[in-house]
Amino acid sequence: MSQSFLSVKGEDTELTYRFKEGDRNVGLQWQLTFPDECHPGDNIKYSIFLNFESLMHSKFYLMIEVIIDQKWVTQYNDTLLSEDDYSAGQEFDWEITLSVPENAYGRLRLFARTLQSYWGWLNLTSVRSLTYDELEQTCTQLNLSFNELNQSYTTLDDKYKNLEATYEPFGKLANTRNLMFTFMLLTAFFAATTGYSLAKRRRA
Repeated sequence: MSQSFLSVKGEDTELTYRFKEGDRNVGLQWQLTFPDECHPGDNIKYSIFLNFESLMHSKFYLMIEVIIDQKWVTQYNDTLLSEDDYSAGQEFDWEITLSVPENAYGRLRLFARTLQSYWGWLNLTSVRSLTYDELEQTCTQLNLSFNELNQSYTTLDDKYKNLEATYEPFGKLANTRNLMFTFMLLTAFFAATTGYSLAKRRRA
């Protein structure tokens, strides 16, 4: 069965590879969308779409590698579709998130295969270290975020103190009322006790 690499499409900071297995309206098509560039330590997403154009007995396997210490290291390795019969028109979507190692460099690469075909090795995302200007920009953004959070905390703290100052007299008033109510109950109790004792003495 024939296989082909149909096209590369670039849009903003993403690239899309399109692949074909089989002849026209026979076989399957699949595509992979991925970021053109990343930095060590980034989390990057790969989106995969696969469509069966005709009834097929197939499977779909994918592997992604990255260079670390001058060696290719596997970052992703999975059979996305197990071997089975698939109907015409069946579609599948996957989204894979990869954590790029801090010591990675160069480009990630792809190897994919079905029962009948394989594609590899294809260059994927370029791993590039941050430049000084990018690091400075990141530091500036972090400082801005810290200042915004600090301002939010100060604002919330001021509101809390204002609320506390507003409701504090009510709390004191409530305590005073409770004390007065308790005092009145005790006074009434002692008055009643005293009155009962005097009445009892008179009868005696």
